[in-house]
Amino acid sequence: MSRQADDTGLTGLLTDDDDSDYRQEVDRFVGWGENNYLELNVGKTKEMIMDNRRGEHVHREIVIKGEVVEKVEQYKYLGVIIDNKLTWKPNSDALVKKLHSRLYFLRKLRSFNIRQEILQMFYTSTCNSVLYFGSVCWGGNINKQDRDRLDKFIRKASGVVGRKQDNFTSTHERRLTDKVQKILADDSHPLRPEFDSRRTDRSNRFRQPTARSTRYRNSFIPSAIHIFNSQVGR
Repeated sequence: MSRQADDTGLTGLLTDDDDSDYRQEVDRFVGWGENNYLELNVGKTKEMIMDNRRGEHVHREIVIKGEVVEKVEQYKYLGVIIDNKLTWKPNSDALVKKLHSRLYFLRKLRSFNIRQEILQMFYTSTCNSVLYFGSVCWGGNINKQDRDRLDKFIRKASGVVGRKQDNFTSTHERRLTDKVQKILADDSHPLRPEFDSRRTDRSNRFRQPTARSTRYRNSFIPSAIHIFNSQVGR
């Protein structure tokens, strides 16, 4: 008897074009699956390489059980579309498309003279839940154009509901703060040691990580610490 496990991911860091450790890890994972009666569907397995170096660089194919693993430039993982440049644009495109379909139903509800409280409930449950899903991971690194598109949707939805909704940035920052609070309250959270190691003696603040790139500066930990520290003592 064999079983299948969905949404399993394997990551590796390649240094100086040496992929030997990465390939060994793939082999170990495949072997572990076989030993634990987990069947790997190679046809659905994808490889995405993030390489920000200039010029073109050739990466050897990964072969599992004689089948070449397909290389992709973007992949939907746990409901979020990740691209190999971490621009988050494919995710934003899919998000805007999905949100506008929900806006249609929101307008339909209003046409039936539904109470504002019900419209707000529909917006919160079916629009906000989509708009901010996983946003603590990608929200800081979307470009201005995509942020403006999301804010435009929020303004349109506000007009339909008849009540102003918070813009994307303010809600994103609030969710960052909430996530930090949850991490600090959970001793078993994998990011708890990262925050504990950055504690200072100043009113429960945290030391800001050194960021050599804008992408890292806008990622979860640096941006969450920045927002959290700015709100301490308010």
